[in-house]
Amino acid sequence: MSHFEACMLMAECWYQRQSMEQFNAWNDSAAALIVGNDEERWARVEVNRCRYANFFVKPDQAIVWGNSALARYRHAADRTTWKHAYQIYQALGTTHRNIHQGTDVLFALFDTAQTLLAQQPDVIQYWHANLHKAVSNAALDRTMSGLYDPEPYVPLCAREQLVALRILEENYPAQIIDRCTLQDLRALYHMYQSRPDSALWWLGRTEALLAAKGGVGQNDALASTWFACLRYRSFVYDQAPWRDDVATLRAFLAKLTGAQPLFTEYMSRRVTAGGSFFDDTYWTSPFTTIVTTCSRLWELTGDTTYIDQALWASEKIRRDAWNIAQIFRGEQARVLPEPPPDMLRAIQQRLAQDEAVLLCAHSSLAGLKESVFTVAITQHEVSFHSCVLGFNLRNNGTLDPASKAPYRSTYHTLYTLLFKPVEPLLLNAKRLRMFASGDMSFIAFDALLADTAAHDLRACGLLVQRYAFSYPLLLLPPSEVPRPDSGTELYIAPAPGNGQLTDLKRLRAVFRKWAMDARIDSSFTKSDLGNSLRGIDRIYLAGHCAGGFHRDHEPKHFFGTDTTGPSFQPSDLLPLDLRADLVVHLACRSGLFDADRNGSAISFSRAFLLAGARNVVSSQYLADEASTITLVGLFRDELAKGLPKDVAMQHAKLNYLDQCKTPDEMMPIYWAGWQVLGEPEPSEDHDHSLWMLILVAVLIGTMVFFRYLRRG
Repeated sequence: MSHFEACMLMAECWYQRQSMEQFNAWNDSAAALIVGNDEERWARVEVNRCRYANFFVKPDQAIVWGNSALARYRHAADRTTWKHAYQIYQALGTTHRNIHQGTDVLFALFDTAQTLLAQQPDVIQYWHANLHKAVSNAALDRTMSGLYDPEPYVPLCAREQLVALRILEENYPAQIIDRCTLQDLRALYHMYQSRPDSALWWLGRTEALLAAKGGVGQNDALASTWFACLRYRSFVYDQAPWRDDVATLRAFLAKLTGAQPLFTEYMSRRVTAGGSFFDDTYWTSPFTTIVTTCSRLWELTGDTTYIDQALWASEKIRRDAWNIAQIFRGEQARVLPEPPPDMLRAIQQRLAQDEAVLLCAHSSLAGLKESVFTVAITQHEVSFHSCVLGFNLRNNGTLDPASKAPYRSTYHTLYTLLFKPVEPLLLNAKRLRMFASGDMSFIAFDALLADTAAHDLRACGLLVQRYAFSYPLLLLPPSEVPRPDSGTELYIAPAPGNGQLTDLKRLRAVFRKWAMDARIDSSFTKSDLGNSLRGIDRIYLAGHCAGGFHRDHEPKHFFGTDTTGPSFQPSDLLPLDLRADLVVHLACRSGLFDADRNGSAISFSRAFLLAGARNVVSSQYLADEASTITLVGLFRDELAKGLPKDVAMQHAKLNYLDQCKTPDEMMPIYWAGWQVLGEPEPSEDHDHSLWMLILVAVLIGTMVFFRYLRRG
């Protein structure tokens, strides 16, 4: 089985370079070489799958693979021959670290790993250092104040970090990546201990090591440690006295913006089509760090160039994702250039009087502070505001649209912190283009509550009563692609059948009603996507959406009632040449499976937009069949009046609330999650203003012409 060992070695090389898709591919290659029921080798493959899931903080998937490997080990006839058994316990320990519970179990797993490793004298010291690092990371998580009693874990973290560093420095001085990673983590340890000067010293050591190596260059793993170093440095600069030091912050911002092109190259070499839709691989991006630094410099100086830089960084990271997708699709002609430096002016020029842009960027300072930065832009004004939420939006108990009391409290708090500071700028706005990143993607902004005193939700000042919301991909959209003008519609109905999922009979029935003379199909499969969707103006797609399981955790759309039946994934849409003006995706959470920390939410909706659709209507939440039919029916009625899609959705939601007879029916889970993603049409006011400008220009030209004739 030398070929198996070679594949495992290649997988490990890619793991150390943090190229996880290559790591996964070589691990799968090793699995394909296993002959028969070789329990030990299968366990090693499953351990790697556990490590892969842990890297992307997917503990539910990681624990399945880790437990499977452990079961093989426990049932082995002779465990003493298992040289790599310690890795099972090490991987499971890291899994429990990510679960944030069962501390005793967590460190017991690591203790077992260390005991087993000590029984293997021929295992090189590198793996001892790797295990010490894993233990120190688990202890590091518990040194943060507020989560645990940090006192027992502070000395453990310090000791394990220093032991790992000593082993690497004495035995593997050329392992720059591992050393830099540990030094970055050592800096984070000192941040948690309120020793920012010591943190800067360790970060300086990382920069010195990278400089001695000749810089980052094309080395992705070195680039990753460099981006982490920059991010950790921002934690220090968020504290006194650095947060008030304009010169230091300016120098740091210059370093960040210089790193952004490097990050673009780094990501373009690493992202796969599938990886664009199931893992947030952008966590090392300088984006949020740039926005954080720009926000502080704006507060200190009032210089609007820092708003330009924050907007540029936001557009840049979104264009990177767009461009990577277009390259996957073979649409190089649609690749966008760098954003313009004067982003604020460019955005304001394309806004009508009744339109505004609201950018909400979320930044997590490694658990030290959760910050949100809001930029509100109208034709003539701008506001840059930062706040600290004080709660975690990823916690389902915090932001549960099905729970009355938490919903009212949370959405009123969000209104107060996020919206109220910029509210005066938006008095004349009727349409808001939302650009949410990170955990802000979990919020249905039109459901924010101005107050919670009234029993009737409609009397609580819902933002949907004031604004029509849309969620475009880009702050400055690409040029229009020619679209069909035939008005062709396609209705892809869920297939009937017995399975563990809801049958969706009412959706099939209403599709038959809505379709009239249009095509309706309930036997659709993934192979039909390419030809059947081409040239369609409006696509209505119904079924079930769910995240995958184990390694296969890219979201899936199921056409029928069984998760083993026909399905497709977001990445399957990328090769398509969609020209649809509207895609209505009637399925649970079709608009949000995870939050991209820098751009639009990871979802089917983003895939449809990247594949060429102009607008997508989808849901953030679990979709109730009855309310979905009602709301989308009302939306269709408003579209028939010729309204822009965002305005039509606003009117549909208001009409839906007017029809509600009980407070329970008004709960946001039934209506707030449905959103318009993309670039809706300009309003009539916008068109009229354009025609007025043309008319004025013609009149002036006519007057000049007649004056010229009189002189002649």
